[in-house]
Amino acid sequence: MAPAAAYGVWIALAATVVATIAARRRAVSWWQPAVLAPVATASVVAFAVVSWGRATPLGDFNKAYYPAGMLLFADPSRLYSCETSNLCFVNIPIVAALFTPLSVIDRLPAQIIFSVVGAAATVVAAWYLTRELCAGAVAGYAIVALFALNGPLLYSARLGNLTHVMLPWLVAAFAALARGRDGRAGTMLGGLAIIKPPLLLFLPYLVYRRRWRAAATLTGTVAAVVVASVLWFGLALHRVWLTQLAGPFSSRPVAAYNVQSITGMLAHLQRPENLTNWMPLDVSPAFMLVSYGLVAFVVAAAAAAFLASGAPASTRAHWTELSIVLVLVLLVGPLTWTHYYAFCLIPLALYATRTVNAPNTAMGFTVAAAAALISAPVVLWLPRVPILGSLAARVLVSHYVAGALLLLGALCVSRVGQWESSSSRPSLIVVA
Repeated sequence: MAPAAAYGVWIALAATVVATIAARRRAVSWWQPAVLAPVATASVVAFAVVSWGRATPLGDFNKAYYPAGMLLFADPSRLYSCETSNLCFVNIPIVAALFTPLSVIDRLPAQIIFSVVGAAATVVAAWYLTRELCAGAVAGYAIVALFALNGPLLYSARLGNLTHVMLPWLVAAFAALARGRDGRAGTMLGGLAIIKPPLLLFLPYLVYRRRWRAAATLTGTVAAVVVASVLWFGLALHRVWLTQLAGPFSSRPVAAYNVQSITGMLAHLQRPENLTNWMPLDVSPAFMLVSYGLVAFVVAAAAAAFLASGAPASTRAHWTELSIVLVLVLLVGPLTWTHYYAFCLIPLALYATRTVNAPNTAMGFTVAAAAALISAPVVLWLPRVPILGSLAARVLVSHYVAGALLLLGALCVSRVGQWESSSSRPSLIVVA
């Protein structure tokens, strides 16, 4: 189907959900779940099943994870050979062991099992957020609606990626940090960082906030897994991973439309002809200087919010601050794929449940705009009108980055506001 139609379908579904929830904000009426259930189902079908031009069904699983699970024991030297399929496995070798149990069975049942696991993980993540944020009935429906309408989440499920499978573990890690269970949180964050290395950027934050146990267990978990991988598969295979995958993709930008970091946004702006090119590009020193400058700016903005608000003293302050770091990770990471934005369901759920409040109407509209930009379906739509096509290719394609910037600003303002409110009255929930 035409990519442009995806936005129309998503807007219609989102408008129905918003109108249904807004009709009864204080108490749930019998008809609300009857409306929300088919709308949520329609969204899942529309954006996880229906083809809008790209996103091959279970492409990541079929072309990267499933072959990697086979090759891990049969012929590890071919693990990073793109000729095995037209999509490479990109994690360190030991991660492929997660898929070996699926690779010993036929691909179709493996696909079914993996899809069921992903669906179950998504349900658990939504339930976990509802429980941890003490969401009432209406807020609980809002969380379900956020999940059902989240384009990056459904994109991850369609691709057969691991992002949506990781979501409940990330929620659990945040909950553990908010409750002061630093050892558990650090271990979970370390395990997640092995799969998605940008999450290693939580380590500087933990050190800054003197969460020494969390920082130590995160570092220890990553180090233990890396050592085990090297001992199992040898240095040569890891050298291939570093030189062919980790190195080039971390030091040079990729301009593909589904790369949504600050560096990716600049690559879209300067090299729009590469929106379907997934190889790292050679760029000028001026490009990298601008990129580093913007990264430094958003990091400085978050650091200023942390300094202005002081150490978090309540559960809601912990969740807010961790969400700031999470959005920062997405923005400053060298290679942030669009499906990573499914992680933004955590900060969006904070606002949906009013665990974090927008201090004024303008900030409320900012959060709503951020939610729309981040949750839109993942499609590549380039209008045929030259001016509009150029605008879409250079600017509009980066709307996830724009949404993340708005969300980061809102979270920083909310975090500072929490300090102001806590200075005038006792904190509601103190973490031991």
